[in-house]
This record gives sequence, C-alpha cells and structure tokens, in this order.
Amino acid sequence: SLCHSNGYTANHQFHHQYRSKMLRAASSSRVQIVTIRAALHHLKPEGKSGTLLVGVGL
Repeated sequence: SLCHSNGYTANHQFHHQYRSKMLRAASSSRVQIVTIRAALHHLKPEGKSGTLLVGVGL
C-alpha cells in the first residue's frame, strides 16, 4: 500500500467522514449490525523486512 510521508495511508484522509457517520449511526435508536474484520501481523526478526501474518478474525 502507498504511504504518505507522515506514515498514514490514503484511507486516513476520510477518517473524519466515517467517524461522523458512525457516531450518527451509534446514536440512532435503530438496530444496526457492524462487521469488524482484523488481521494481526508481527514484525519479522531484526534484519528482515516486512511482517508475518499471525491470524485473521471476522
């Protein structure tokens, strides 16, 4: 993925829009289903580049 010079990806520029959307949804009285997907990585041993995938959760 492409990173900006400050270390953030292009997706971070939309954070404030999604945050506002999620706050409005959370304050609504309607029932909502949210799916969270995550991938856990850890750094490779010193001297090696990249990360190793530990696991993926749904």
